[in-house]
Amino acid sequence: MTRILSAAFFIDFFIRVVINPRFAPSLIVGRWLVSGQTPEYVGAPQKRFAWSLGLMLSGAMVLMVVVWDVRGPANMLVCVTCLTLLFAESALGICIGCKLYNLVPGNRATMCPGGVCEVHIRQPIQFISRVQMGALAAFVVGFAMLASMIPPARYTGASAGLAQSGNDPDRCKPPAIAVMLGHEENWKLHNNCK
Repeated sequence: MTRILSAAFFIDFFIRVVINPRFAPSLIVGRWLVSGQTPEYVGAPQKRFAWSLGLMLSGAMVLMVVVWDVRGPANMLVCVTCLTLLFAESALGICIGCKLYNLVPGNRATMCPGGVCEVHIRQPIQFISRVQMGALAAFVVGFAMLASMIPPARYTGASAGLAQSGNDPDRCKPPAIAVMLGHEENWKLHNNCK
């Protein structure tokens, strides 16, 4: 499933950046879903820049997952980066790609969703009090304490027996990238193949 979704994201971003965003499948579905709402126009240059970041991240995933069959922290880092960018824009209305666009000399994002590019005077609701910061700190500390009390998961059952018995030799065959980097033994160790 990861291979299919990585390829789908890459193709979608490729269409957005290289061909024309009007033909990107996700934008067509999005346009259909919000067809009853008033359009909120966004500046094209910063969106193209943000989509280019998506194209690079999805291209990296296609190379790692589809071409090189890499599994591990590198994939997770790219996925977490993508999810962070998507969450920031969809839930918070913050386009991190647009913010990065502003850091490029000579560029200035305009027509941002919710007017975030134009806000210069903060409203009272935008301020965070010490009590609110204390509540946030108490949540983080409490969550960390709770997480430290949860025992680690133990690997039992079919997956552990499979790794020990060697019933599926292909499952314990390191991918080409691990062999190329000389990390076959580490890969086997991390995948319970020892």
